[in-house]
Amino acid sequence: MSDSSKTPAPASRKRRSTTKTTKTAKTTKAAAPKKSASKTATPPAPPSRTQVTVEERRRMIAESAYYRAERRGFPGVGHERDWLEAEAEVDARLLGRLPSED
Repeated sequence: MSDSSKTPAPASRKRRSTTKTTKTAKTTKAAAPKKSASKTATPPAPPSRTQVTVEERRRMIAESAYYRAERRGFPGVGHERDWLEAEAEVDARLLGRLPSED
């Protein structure tokens, strides 16, 4: 009599590979949103004019003229030219013709 009921038959095993497999992750760049093409391009809006009071404008001119005189070493002459150049610069900035100094 054979005693095959005592020992179960060995289950078939899958043989593991000895080579290591790695998965490579694919990197994808997100697509940039498409811009709608318009037949006529609209020009950018002109910069808005900054509203300042008369006192603020005068203070801005005085400050700019002071720094101009400081760069020149505060000589006793040239203050009128400093003021006029500062006035032209401040007005140009307020009208949006020059970038602001932030």
